[in-house]
Amino acid sequence: MNKKGFTLVELLAAIFILGVIVTLGVVSMTSLSSNIKEKNKEQIISNIEIAGAKYAFDTKIESVTVQELVLSGYLESDNDSNQVIDPTTNTPLNDCNVYMQLKGSYYVATVKCDNSSSGLVQLRIVIRQNGVEKNNGDWIRPANGTVTLTAYNGNSTISGCSTTTCLWSSTSGIDQKGNSSINITSQNEYRDTVKFTYIKDNKMYSKTITMKIDNKGPQVVSKSANKAIFADMGSGIDSYKIGNGSWVSVNNTEVDVTLNSGQTVTIKDKLGNQTSYTHSG
Repeated sequence: MNKKGFTLVELLAAIFILGVIVTLGVVSMTSLSSNIKEKNKEQIISNIEIAGAKYAFDTKIESVTVQELVLSGYLESDNDSNQVIDPTTNTPLNDCNVYMQLKGSYYVATVKCDNSSSGLVQLRIVIRQNGVEKNNGDWIRPANGTVTLTAYNGNSTISGCSTTTCLWSSTSGIDQKGNSSINITSQNEYRDTVKFTYIKDNKMYSKTITMKIDNKGPQVVSKSANKAIFADMGSGIDSYKIGNGSWVSVNNTEVDVTLNSGQTVTIKDKLGNQTSYTHSG
């Protein structure tokens, strides 16, 4: 019986051929995935354009952001953060501008995501607490309970505001017109989504931020003979101490403290708001 194995050259050739086949398969799958993502993006852009055309037909405003289309109910978002995602880059399209032009009896919309183009409004809102700029969405503890919001076009404050060009609104009912800045005051816990709308040359631009003010210390929500439960739904509980004892770290929104009748506990949140409580059992 004639036994014959593979030579080294034959093995190397087989490995090379397998490598080529695998590489071609990977390239093919990558190309297919890329094409699918591009097709999905085309459909998303088409949906945005349809929403923009409907928006212009209803409002007669010929420019809007994708964010405004979502918040106004003309366009569905892809997640709970109200974002419309570009599948080719996995980044939000919400800051893209949608421009509409009347063609006979209907509007045609165009999406532009390059905000560096000359003449486009670069809208942003600056949050200031006691003159210090704060990040969007951070919990704030202003000394006098007041936070100032200012709208900018790039690095310059919006100027020439009127009651029809500069509009502030919010989910809590803020409705102010005619100014590029507003003050929000709260002595307790306050959450709100605030929007600034700017209309220029019959085009509308908008920017939305999240406001969170916490000027209120943790509160007693329940107590028994030897225990008190504290909660802080604002910035959250940082720590507590009983009498003149050491601070005990918590880092949560709720904490149970074991107390004897007559003992006093001081409890503070993450912004430094403090509450003192004497247990009565």
